[in-house]
Amino acid sequence: MEKFKEAVESQTFALGCLDTHPSYCTTPLYFFYKNGNIDGQFMPPNLLKDSFFEALRVFPILAGCLHMKNGGIDASINVDRNNINMPVYGEYDSDIHFDKIEAANFSWDALPKEISKPGFVLRKGKDNIIKLAEIEIARLQDNSGLVILVNIAHVVMDVNGIVKFLHYWAQLCRQMSLGNLDAKFAEQSSALYHQKHAAK
Repeated sequence: MEKFKEAVESQTFALGCLDTHPSYCTTPLYFFYKNGNIDGQFMPPNLLKDSFFEALRVFPILAGCLHMKNGGIDASINVDRNNINMPVYGEYDSDIHFDKIEAANFSWDALPKEISKPGFVLRKGKDNIIKLAEIEIARLQDNSGLVILVNIAHVVMDVNGIVKFLHYWAQLCRQMSLGNLDAKFAEQSSALYHQKHAAK
């Protein structure tokens, strides 16, 4: 997290009318990971968290604040390095086993209570600021697996964008687990992102 705070730059992402139409809606997605090696450490907490904040360096828009004027006609997401709107990131231990969730066909009712009700609208964090991204991780009983909730404002990115962000996060996580984080990989990803989201 501290590396992200040091690296982030103040910038503004202008939004169009179509962006702001679903501005306060979110897109909650659940991802399920089963641990096939119960005796081994599965997706270590520090690795997941460190790689997430490393990914934010390429997707700083997730740490911005939504500003709307003139009924949404004039809107933007502002990233202020001196006042970062840090995404919500939480991890919890659950007393539910992965097999139980799987047996219930991954039903909503079978999900750990800590992450079962994300909502579909933007929520305020503990700092009373509306958050653009929320990551909640449930570490399941007996090291049987994880459930990861990713809830990102639709005004920031659609499902396709979220999947690309998650893919990048996963790539970083893998490289960091091997102690082989490639600086060129991060630079190329950052350049590609800014081509699509030109900051003003």
